[in-house]
Amino acid sequence: MALVNGQIPNWTSNPSAWSQGSNNPVPYDGPACFAPPASDTAVLSQEIDLLGFQCNIIQGIQTLRLQGYLQSASETPPDQAILEILFKDELHNVVGSYSTGPVTSAAAWFQGDTVLTSPITTRWATVRLTAIRNSGPSNDAFFDELSLLPTPALDTSSVGKSTFYTDNDGDGYGTGPAILACVQPLGTATNNTDCNDNVNTINPGASETCNNLDDNCDGQNDEGLTLIVY
Repeated sequence: MALVNGQIPNWTSNPSAWSQGSNNPVPYDGPACFAPPASDTAVLSQEIDLLGFQCNIIQGIQTLRLQGYLQSASETPPDQAILEILFKDELHNVVGSYSTGPVTSAAAWFQGDTVLTSPITTRWATVRLTAIRNSGPSNDAFFDELSLLPTPALDTSSVGKSTFYTDNDGDGYGTGPAILACVQPLGTATNNTDCNDNVNTINPGASETCNNLDDNCDGQNDEGLTLIVY
């Protein structure tokens, strides 16, 4: 994967940018692996939207297979590589997790491979790589061939799902394309009848006022009001 402006695309690094390692160790697969910066603790993470799996998740049948290869340099004590997944709810609270624990395999790549059932309140998943420096000036904990795959595959059917619409202004009236989901996402409404989704005082349930606007979304401005000329 090519770097973009010195960053690994779609990943968030802390405290500084990770890079690509191409030797010492030789990548498990392909031309490069994930290499941390020279800091005591380096973290690289990616947040994954699981909205499309909600029907299976709330039934408790959605499993995810997390795989990755970890290795550290041959030194005493060795640096540590940790692969984790955090399951998060709609508000990004952690509702479940898994970790390989610290891996210090220097002779060969260690394979992390596990299948996990998503907690029924899961909405997001965060895959997190942590490299901990224990020796020397560099952080030598490496990662390669990472994947998170659904088992069973993505549920793209509409069976059991309800229809929702984006509600930007929070007035209970939505607009735009239909969103199919098993549970109502935040910031949505069950209808698409709003004519101005940026102003919460304009919607089909509003009262018409004398302002030359269509307050109640019936296609007319100031209807039913008495115009007084002074």
